[in-house]
Amino acid sequence: MRTFTWIPQYTFETSQGHRVLISEMESGKEYRYYKGRKPREWTLGFAGNAETIKEIEDFFNSMKGAFSSFRWTPPNEYKSVVVRFKDQTLDGTGMGLNYKSLNLTLREVL
Repeated sequence: MRTFTWIPQYTFETSQGHRVLISEMESGKEYRYYKGRKPREWTLGFAGNAETIKEIEDFFNSMKGAFSSFRWTPPNEYKSVVVRFKDQTLDGTGMGLNYKSLNLTLREVL
């Protein structure tokens, strides 16, 4: 399994949660059923020379967008997790001749 090794910018966003089915009866009684943890998501920003951003774009294409999973170590964690790209497209912004930026979201595979 391939590994995503590029380090994002300092600012990143995380998202996590749980799936709980809540059924309310006519009597007012409430039943809850725990369906499991939602996959964690990380929105990451990258900026740098065009060559580095091209490497990330090539990795995205080699994974066929959101099709294949890979290993990645989240910021402030020591253990890698299996993730995939959340979106089917990857959008970057060019700034001058040799500087680009892009944002992407990784989603944990449970």
